[in-house]
Amino acid sequence: MKLKKGETVVVVAVILIVLVMLPGMIRENIGLIKMIRFNKPVKVGERGYLFEETTLGGERVSMEGKKTLLVFFKTHCPSCEKGMSMLREYSERLKKQSVGVVCISNENEAALKGYPPLEKITWDLISDPDMRIIKKYRVKYVICFVYVDQDGIIRYYQQPDEKLEAVFQSVLDLI
Repeated sequence: MKLKKGETVVVVAVILIVLVMLPGMIRENIGLIKMIRFNKPVKVGERGYLFEETTLGGERVSMEGKKTLLVFFKTHCPSCEKGMSMLREYSERLKKQSVGVVCISNENEAALKGYPPLEKITWDLISDPDMRIIKKYRVKYVICFVYVDQDGIIRYYQQPDEKLEAVFQSVLDLI
């Protein structure tokens, strides 16, 4: 099939457009693949990411060999505020069972220090602005609770539609 002069110009233009856009399309698809992998939730029974970090109070906290309840939150989230309030209610029971509580947000220290539900807390608070910990646990929503046992195994990972009361009861049943 022979193309007319006008058709040839259109075909050449389309080829040039595709060649110019191709590198960007490849980059976007690689990012999409990474995002899909990130959005796949961790599974109960998997080994958790055991970190050692500095809290906002300047202390080092390590998960190694400790039962830990991780609480992923944001300061502008109404359900996070309710979750923090409930965490206060359950914190003594968790402490009696030797469960450490670590609250993690990707927000900066200034935002976290000015957040009223965190005033007078007795648990550790970590700012994770580069989302290193958040990505390792593949947290997609907040408030999200993850319980990791002393052997570093994830024993509980909150489902998005789960009621907060059920979260704490589930964790207490595991310890």
